[in-house]
Amino acid sequence: MYFVTLCVHDRISLLGDIREGKMALSAEGAMVQDAWKAIPAICDAAKLDTFVIMPNHLHGIIILHRGEMGFGIRPDVNDDLAEDAEVKKPTLGDVIRRFKSYTANRFRKESASLPDARLWQRSYYEHIVRDGIALKRIREYIENNVLRWHLDRENNDRTGIDPFDEWLQSYCRGEAPSPPDVP
Repeated sequence: MYFVTLCVHDRISLLGDIREGKMALSAEGAMVQDAWKAIPAICDAAKLDTFVIMPNHLHGIIILHRGEMGFGIRPDVNDDLAEDAEVKKPTLGDVIRRFKSYTANRFRKESASLPDARLWQRSYYEHIVRDGIALKRIREYIENNVLRWHLDRENNDRTGIDPFDEWLQSYCRGEAPSPPDVP
């Protein structure tokens, strides 16, 4: 399981805005949301967990398991080489690259007045979800992200520091280990 964050180029609030504690998606935000939801249909190795589209970024949890990516050429079943052919197992990078490429191309086509416009900034943030306690905390963060926009590090007008960011940094450094899961 991976906790990922993808940011809009230059962190422009292109995907919508927050009104009365709720995210109001723009046309671009709705397109991004639809494409995100379609990831499992494109890659049978990926499942989605909680996610949220924010004004200038997306947070989500992706679960990768054995499966195939729905792009490229696979050998024909009747091909003599099919038995020896190795089918590529997708990485998180493959999934994110495909998602960003698809949405960026759609964005450019639909923004004909801005032919040089870019949707995503380069790269993305990823964090491996190591245990159930971390998963619970990350899910809560994602589910409440709209209500915490005033503290979000991607918000240029934020009014404070989000305690989640401090926890995640210390957790990644191994300074704040999660207690073992309780059945």
